[in-house]
Amino acid sequence: MKRICEILRSGGVVAAPTDTVYGFLADAGNEKAINKVFEIKGRPREKALPVFISSFDMLFKIANAADSRVLKFLKENWPGKITAVLPLRAGAGGYICSLKETIAVRMPDSALILKIIRSFGGPVTGTSANISGRPEQTKIKNLIKEFERAPTRPDLVLNAGDLPRSRPSTVIDLTGWPPKILRQGAVNISY
Repeated sequence: MKRICEILRSGGVVAAPTDTVYGFLADAGNEKAINKVFEIKGRPREKALPVFISSFDMLFKIANAADSRVLKFLKENWPGKITAVLPLRAGAGGYICSLKETIAVRMPDSALILKIIRSFGGPVTGTSANISGRPEQTKIKNLIKEFERAPTRPDLVLNAGDLPRSRPSTVIDLTGWPPKILRQGAVNISY
């Protein structure tokens, strides 16, 4: 845990198992770290990076979730495989994950990821550990192979072996009510 937090604090990127697929963790408040994630993934800059949090206190620092219906929905579904798109909190500009006025946030149902976030002390990126446009990784051998010759690689890969087959999280827009499904994923929701 100490080594992981050192990497995150220095602007590095860790590939780690989540409750869905392997993901890239980086300090969501560090522009250098975020740029490295974009570079590793080859992800277009206009596609914002989602953020992992470990508590509702952390959520309230980066996003507006004051609507009682939104809060009830999140408390019923988190920790879990749902990524919520919410209005970015004014003054949370340190979390340079989006050029938009929204932020995609998730509290994963993973004891390891939640422990990393708590030990680190702040939100981390929560994007899949793959080259943009390629399939998400659940097999460690494929993850390592995908990045072994890449010009920019993660600083550390946490090898948890192969993960159970899973789809990425369901992405839901909670900027208005009723919610809108942006990507049907591991959790089936309909509105």
